[in-house]
Amino acid sequence: MTAAAAGGAAPGGRRAAALRLTGVYLGLFWTWAGVAKALAPTAAYEFAARVVGGGMPAKSVVVASVVLEVLLGLALLARAVPLRRGVAL
Repeated sequence: MTAAAAGGAAPGGRRAAALRLTGVYLGLFWTWAGVAKALAPTAAYEFAARVVGGGMPAKSVVVASVVLEVLLGLALLARAVPLRRGVAL
């Protein structure tokens, strides 16, 4: 008798659920990090200005980091939350 047949969850099912939960958490974390940086970019700009100098290079670094963080978060969420049939993005 398997664990699933006995009323318990299969070990692979727990692992898959844990990985899905981790993916959702990390996806939300990175998406929020990008959105928060877009809403209040001062600290990120000051850090970038120290690293690459002020002006346009620093602004470009901040914009690139916001875009990459949001894309990373959305990719993690898309991987963790399976799409159902008939749902198109």
